[in-house]
Amino acid sequence: MRTLLISIVSAVTVQTAAQNPQLADTYFENKEYDKALAEYRELYKRSPQRLFYLRMYQCHLELKEYKEAATLAEKHLQRTNEPEGIYLADVAFAKARMGDSKAESKIINRILESIAKNPQNAYQVGQALSDKGYFEAALRTYEIAEKANPSFNFTYQKALLYADLGQLEKMYDAYIEILERTPSMAPTIKSLLARAMAAEGGEDDLSYIASHLYTRAFQLKNPVMADVLTFIYTEKNDYPSALAFLKEWHQRTEFGTIGEIYQLALHAIKQQDYHHAIDALTWVLSHTTNASYLHRATLALHEARARQALDPQWPLSHVQTIIDENQKLLQTQGLSFNTSSLAEATAKLMAQRTGQKTQALELIESLVKLPGQPADEKARLLMLKGDIYLSMKEPMIAIVAYARAEEIAESETLKDNAKLARARAIYYNGDIPWALEIFEILQESTSKPTSNQASYYASKIMLNSGGDTTYEAMTLYAHADMFYHVGEYQNTHKILDYIINTYTNHPIQDDAYLLKAMTYEAQGHYQQAVEWYERIYTIFGYDLLADQAIYKAAVLHQEKLNNPRRAIELLELIVLEFTDSFLHHQARMRLRTLLSQNPS
Repeated sequence: MRTLLISIVSAVTVQTAAQNPQLADTYFENKEYDKALAEYRELYKRSPQRLFYLRMYQCHLELKEYKEAATLAEKHLQRTNEPEGIYLADVAFAKARMGDSKAESKIINRILESIAKNPQNAYQVGQALSDKGYFEAALRTYEIAEKANPSFNFTYQKALLYADLGQLEKMYDAYIEILERTPSMAPTIKSLLARAMAAEGGEDDLSYIASHLYTRAFQLKNPVMADVLTFIYTEKNDYPSALAFLKEWHQRTEFGTIGEIYQLALHAIKQQDYHHAIDALTWVLSHTTNASYLHRATLALHEARARQALDPQWPLSHVQTIIDENQKLLQTQGLSFNTSSLAEATAKLMAQRTGQKTQALELIESLVKLPGQPADEKARLLMLKGDIYLSMKEPMIAIVAYARAEEIAESETLKDNAKLARARAIYYNGDIPWALEIFEILQESTSKPTSNQASYYASKIMLNSGGDTTYEAMTLYAHADMFYHVGEYQNTHKILDYIINTYTNHPIQDDAYLLKAMTYEAQGHYQQAVEWYERIYTIFGYDLLADQAIYKAAVLHQEKLNNPRRAIELLELIVLEFTDSFLHHQARMRLRTLLSQNPS
């Protein structure tokens, strides 16, 4: 009996001990640091692991027990075989929190002296110093180790520290050194550069590293550096510089660039820079005899020309020539996965520019029926089909096409996009309650753009319905919105004028004013557009649409009416009065540019 009791007690003790780490972690995650510290202290007594030490140290810091944190680090240092600099960095940090800068400085010097004797510890100690914000000391650690042992190379670690210290030119010099010494690090360098380019409001334009990469690439005939430089240009959508460099690289080195320039063209097409895509593809066709590239570049060139001709400024005679050339090429090549992108671009051109919508629909349906066509590609084509039917003012047929796309799509994002398109077509058709029901569902979409658009429509309907259970004004507005969407601006104006004159006290008024201004803008009547935008905030005050109207008016004053002074006044109004607006950041950036260009 006694043996059994001892076994039970032992089992309970073991189970409790096993649960303690989870309990301690729970306390820590819930920011109950005093309780977490007590649990970790017991765990540390049984097993002085580094993890338990780190959590105890962090708990002391959170509880502002800096002296205890320093003491803990000093004691742990005595019972570990790890480099002392790792824990001395913790002691220094705690001393700094205590306000003892003299002790902090003394400890940092001790760490650096230890590295001179034991340079093999530089990586761990440098990382520990960096983690505590001692960037200068971490940099010095790596420099001391490299001097003590020239076989060490901490260029990558130093590059990251240069970034932390804001020494961007040194950071970029380090990147170039890494590419020269370790070409396999190129993907990592590209990732770091992409992150720098993605930083919102970043001041550095990468011109320094671009110019130095250009020089070193030709000096060393280094294709890796050439590749990274092309990556920079491409990521910045600077196709002229990328194309000029690759042409020069092709001419001055033994390395061919046919593939690189072809890929650059495809990237430009995706970013809708058709002019430079055409330039690149024309160069490829005149510099290769490779049958595969000749075939692919020819198809891509015709596609780029078709997409470029979607611009209303292109004369219809030129558009029809492109359509005829593309149809002849498609007849020769046949419909396949290789020609499907060209066929789709041609169908869009036929539908949007020449009114050949029936032929466009037939071409798209042929693409949908291609054997082996992936489900998501079919869904995307069906959505394009729905768009064409919508442009024909056939919302019911468009709804069916979108529903088919939603049904067969495998991607959740694409499925939600199809549902959104269907809801929008239902809205255009005037069935407001049904559309609202779908928009409200889509507000929970995992796709942020889809969710935002659904919220936009749902809010518009809710705000403009009020007690109007018949949705008369909202239905008329939806019809006007459809005519605006398909480019029938005279019909848009007629309906909006009727709404403005009939529903004088209805909340739909400011939306009608905004859509009327947008319609004038789409027609190129910029002065009239500005007048209607400005009426919104003068008549309705700083209501929900005021920030949009002010911003749109400012852009037109700047870009179309050559009136920067008025643009500045309007942008300043947004910056000062609409601090919570989603347009606040854009207005601030545009205002900064205008002020630099137009000093008073």
